[in-house]
Formats: sequence, C-alpha cells, structure tokens
Amino acid sequence: KNVLPDTDLKIELDITLKWRDSRITFLGLSSGNETELTDAEVDKIWFPDIHAYQVSGLTKSDRYIILHAYTDEPGIPSSFSRIRNTLIFNGKNVDIIFRLWYDKVIMSCPAEQIWKYPFDMRKCVLEVYPTRADLWTTLTSDLVRFVNLPNDAGYKVKKVDRFEINSFSLKTDKNGNMIATLILIRGFFPIFLQYILPYIVLSSTIYSTNVYYSNDLGWALTVNITALLAMTAFYASVIGEIQSSSSVKIIDMIQIKHILVGSLILFLQTLSNKQKSIQLVQTSEKRQIAWKGNDEKSIQVQNDNEEVHKIKDYINQVEWIAKFGIPGIGIIIDVLFLLLGILHQCEVLQI
Repeated sequence: KNVLPDTDLKIELDITLKWRDSRITFLGLSSGNETELTDAEVDKIWFPDIHAYQVSGLTKSDRYIILHAYTDEPGIPSSFSRIRNTLIFNGKNVDIIFRLWYDKVIMSCPAEQIWKYPFDMRKCVLEVYPTRADLWTTLTSDLVRFVNLPNDAGYKVKKVDRFEINSFSLKTDKNGNMIATLILIRGFFPIFLQYILPYIVLSSTIYSTNVYYSNDLGWALTVNITALLAMTAFYASVIGEIQSSSSVKIIDMIQIKHILVGSLILFLQTLSNKQKSIQLVQTSEKRQIAWKGNDEKSIQVQNDNEEVHKIKDYINQVEWIAKFGIPGIGIIIDVLFLLLGILHQCEVLQI
C-alpha cells in the first residue's frame, strides 16, 4: 500500500450561473419570485456549456438542466390585444438562472513536495470555463466568461481521507475562467503514532538500558541489539509503504537518525566493554609481575599507573557519551520534530 499516491477526490459539484440577455423579452413573470422555464422556452434561450480542466466526469449526461427567470422589476403592461393584461419584462432586467449538478466528478490532487512528508500537502485545482452551447448565437467563446463570483462559495466536507482541507479559494483568471483551489494538509499525529512513536519507544529502551545496566554491559548489549534489529525491520516495512522520491524525506531522516543513534551507542558500548576487558587483563598481569618481586618490572608497573588512569578516563568519557551525550542529541531532535509537528497540526486544525 502506497501512502503517498496522487489523491483523487470524488466530488458532487453544484454550479449556479446567472446572466442577462437583452435580446429576450419575457412575458408573465412574477416579480420578486423565480419562474421556472418550460422545455419549449429553454430551447429558445441561449445558455453556456460548461467544461473543466483536470477533472473527469463533467459531462452533459451527468447534469440536470434547470433554468429560472427572476426579476424585481414591476414590468410593463402589454399593448397587444392578444396578450393584454400580461406584463412584459425586458431581458436586460431579468436574471436567467442556470443550475447544474454533477455527481460523478473526479478531481485530481497530484502529490507535490514529497520530501516534506509528513508535512506535505496537496493542491487540488478545478478550472471551469464556459463556452457557447449552440450554433445560432452570434456570441463567440472569447466573449463568454465568468464575472462577479459569489462570496459564499465553499465546500461542505472538512476532511478528505488522510488530509484536512486547509483553505479554499475561488477566483477568475485573465481569460474569465473560474478557478477553484483546495489546499489539503496531511494530519501529523496519525503519521507520528504510526511511523515515529515505535522508534521513540525502542530508542528509549536503548537509552534506559544503557544507564540501568551500566555495570552489566552484556545485558545492555543484548537488549540494545534486539531493539536495533527491531528498528531496522520496521524501517524496511515503512520504506515499502511510502512512495520513493528523488530526495530524502523528512520522515526518512528521522527514522535513520534513530537507527544511527542506536548503532553509535551500541558501538561505544562494545568499545567500552573491550577496553575494560583489556584493562582487566593488563592489570592482572601487572599484579603477577609485581608479586614476583622483579625490581625492574615492578618499577615499570609503577610507571604504568599514569597510563592506566588515562585509559580509565577514556573509558569514562566513552561511557558518558554513550549514556548521556548521544541520547541527549537524539532526544533534542525528537523534541524539535514533535514541536514542528504540533505547529503543523495547529495549522491543519486552523487553531
């Protein structure tokens, strides 16, 4: 399962268009109310056809056409005997309302900036443009454009799969096309719990055993090797789920950091244990030499005390780095990563 594919949104699209046509004269409208036009009337009225880029499912067969006429003008009484007592409305004062509904539209949201995962986002763009819908009209496609977009356009759903809708914008470009843009931001905490928390638990095990079993490095090495193998196996499984990219992702760096820190601690523990074993053997040999009473070698043993102290200091330094230095750096990186994730989640939740 790839957790970083291009996201396809299945949406229900409701579009309401409104325009005026001064070539038309309306009869018998109810001022202040919408009047639904009959099929015969619709056949006589020009209305635009709607197309879109970067989507599928926006076809004529999926739409239900409803045209209404609305005006708040009082109308002019007719002077023709056959339509006497009927009000006439000039098309320049009448809004023609065109409602379209599409229920099978698939909107593409390509994966971008994969290297930022889990702080990546998706930008979903729906570009809708109108064209003339008939052949008899004198209008050209260049003259058909969107103007005066509504301020209340929006969306109903707040969450899309693993993403939260961060923002929505609606605007027109220089060609008069309507562009709707959704910005989807991935939630941080689900990713943290699934892919990062296991590393923190295993790393904490390495940090704690390194201190708790400081006098029994055999147990410490056993536990730490087991934890390191578990991290390596988990990393291999995560790599199979996350889409590969040309650059290293943030989550890769965090996971590799845990493996490297654990490996470095394990290396320093092994080095310290080896130095202690060598020192123990050398000390035992020197005691035997001193006990035999060889004056020259006894003097040599006394001269070696300073070197022994240096070795002890070196071992203590290695152990301190393994117990506190490297774990401290690892914890600082984890805290900074978590703080960045909290700020990201606040942006997702718009707090």
